[in-house]
Amino acid sequence: KYDGALELYEPNMQLKKKYPSAIMNPSYPPCINVLWLSTHQFLLAFSENSPEEGSNENSFFHILVTYNKDQTPKTQIYNDLFFDTDEASMDINPQYYYVRLNESKIIITGLSKSLKINVLGPDELNAGPSGPAHESSSKNSFSVTKAFHLYIIRI
Repeated sequence: KYDGALELYEPNMQLKKKYPSAIMNPSYPPCINVLWLSTHQFLLAFSENSPEEGSNENSFFHILVTYNKDQTPKTQIYNDLFFDTDEASMDINPQYYYVRLNESKIIITGLSKSLKINVLGPDELNAGPSGPAHESSSKNSFSVTKAFHLYIIRI
């Protein structure tokens, strides 16, 4: 039975180390998808909605987590990976997915009746005339720089 534990194996497939699964807390929204962006970065999707309920766009959370050795983990929260600021989709279903293309920063996200393509890049809002405000940390700082929303329409 799979219990959510993380297991690390040697090249000869001998178990090296096992980390127990996280303790489930019913007050936390469930994590419904994880995308591995790089060695130390993960994009996590959370939703308080269930497929049977009416959708509420405010109950979706996207958190970019960066783990560096011997440093405190860093998190960034996104609320624009699925939702445009000028319009809210009326057909949002929490059963969406992430896909990353060829080691690039292009993220494809799927909803119940639409598909959105996002390009992650350095935070351009905090960039000065010579580039990002914190040049050394900009490699680990992502924001949605371009977004395209495609709707699937049945004829």
